Parts: sequence; C-alpha cells; structure tokens
Amino acid sequence: MKAIFLDIDGVLNSEETDNPRNFPYFIDRRLLNRFMELVRITEAKVILSSSWRIDPIGLLAAKYIPCRSTACVPTCRAPRNAKK
Repeated sequence: MKAIFLDIDGVLNSEETDNPRNFPYFIDRRLLNRFMELVRITEAKVILSSSWRIDPIGLLAAKYIPCRSTACVPTCRAPRNAKK
C-alpha cells in the first residue's frame, strides 16, 4: 500500500496563496490540483498528519479535500500525571 502523509499548511497552501477573507483554514486550488494528480498517479491513500486534524473546524475543512481514502494520524497527548 502506498501512503502520503499530508501536512496541509505549506503543501496545499502557501504564503503566496490568495486568502482575502483571512480564513484560518484555506486551500490553494492550484496546489490542490497538483496534489490530486499525484494521488491519482500513485494510487496512494492519504493520511492527514496536519494540525488541521486537531481543530474540529480544520478537520471539517479537510474533509472537503477530494481524496480516495483519508485517515488521520492519532493525536498524542501527555499522560495525565506528566509533570509540566
């Protein structure tokens, strides 16, 4: 199985991406098209490793990326008794 671990910021958007409404979660259509072509050619599964997976709004936005199959990397949390 082929897998692509996707970190959205810097891959599907960049500092040059037009974001006139200053949304916290946005995707550059041009970069998305390139990414989708890569997914199509490689027939890879996409695993979301982006920080978008932690925020419910970011995760909802990521669900609109038209991928064949998307999973998320689990979020690791410190044990309850860990010292800060």
